Amino acid sequence: ASTRTALEEINALIERGASSPDSLHVQRTARFRIAQMRRAAGDANAVGEFNLAAEELTSQASGTAPQTTAALANVLTARAEYAARDGNTTAAQQDSQRAYDLLQRVSQSKEAVVLDARMRALSLLGRNTEARALAVRLEAAGFRHPDHVRFLTDHPLGASEHE
Repeated sequence: ASTRTALEEINALIERGASSPDSLHVQRTARFRIAQMRRAAGDANAVGEFNLAAEELTSQASGTAPQTTAALANVLTARAEYAARDGNTTAAQQDSQRAYDLLQRVSQSKEAVVLDARMRALSLLGRNTEARALAVRLEAAGFRHPDHVRFLTDHPLGASEHE
């Protein structure tokens, strides 16, 4: 019941601020998280939802803040992970490379979310030495975002206590 109440409150807040940048960011983030949960549950429509999230975030990606760029890269790397699991190595490689290329726009950023997104893209591209160096740096800084921990569990780089 508390989850339902929280979701209803989030929905009401989104509706009240439908055109504010913060509201749009919450909507996009919610869509991405819902697609992740549906995909994990085996929902075939999740791929389409990932594509929608990527398109929405891409529309704001040019000249945006490092956090928005990292969010798009995370959508792309999540989609790449699913493509790889489904045996579609071409799509996995393309999304991973696209995420890496996108992150080049914010290559000077030291924000943990940007470094984490770059680590994921590098790992999925097979550039594990570079990815490991970023993972070690993030671990040393105490970065423990649940998605970061999950990625290192699924893609061991030898740099984390979570592997």
